[in-house]
Amino acid sequence: MASATVPVCLNRRVEQRRRTALRAQPRCEVWAELDSLLAKRELAAGGEAEQAALALVRTLQAEGEMRRFGAGRLVPRRDYTLADLRLHGIQADRFLAPRDSTLETVRTQATAALALGLLALSATAHPDTSAVLFSGVAATAAVVADQVAGGKIEAVVLDFLGRMLRCGQSCMWPCNFR
Repeated sequence: MASATVPVCLNRRVEQRRRTALRAQPRCEVWAELDSLLAKRELAAGGEAEQAALALVRTLQAEGEMRRFGAGRLVPRRDYTLADLRLHGIQADRFLAPRDSTLETVRTQATAALALGLLALSATAHPDTSAVLFSGVAATAAVVADQVAGGKIEAVVLDFLGRMLRCGQSCMWPCNFR
């Protein structure tokens, strides 16, 4: 949508009328007008609503109604070091996300169950050396391939086991088998 250029003298007249009207309007009506301009869909497209809202804000700034508008950009942002935080008595550990050890526990339990299962298999089946060696190499290759690919299979298996063992509110599996 192309906007037609408006002569400067017409812009000045409109601006003068707007200032006169703004002085006569109560503050809540001015803020309501600004809200309605900002709520229009033309704002994102850079249309007439954006121009009108900017003109209204500039008018309010000139009159002293919006003294602090845009002043936040003038304050430099400061990144605090760990030493600064300690100096002011702030514990930086509290800014970190809490540690969830649920999947670590599930991984440990799954590894222990696998080791016990392999021990029981070797005690009952009495596999020969070549079968044990082939199975070990195949399992190692599968784990290495999964880790190179991003550990997606391990993540799915751990997620499944975690949901099965630690049913919470977000559990999609029935927990009747405990």
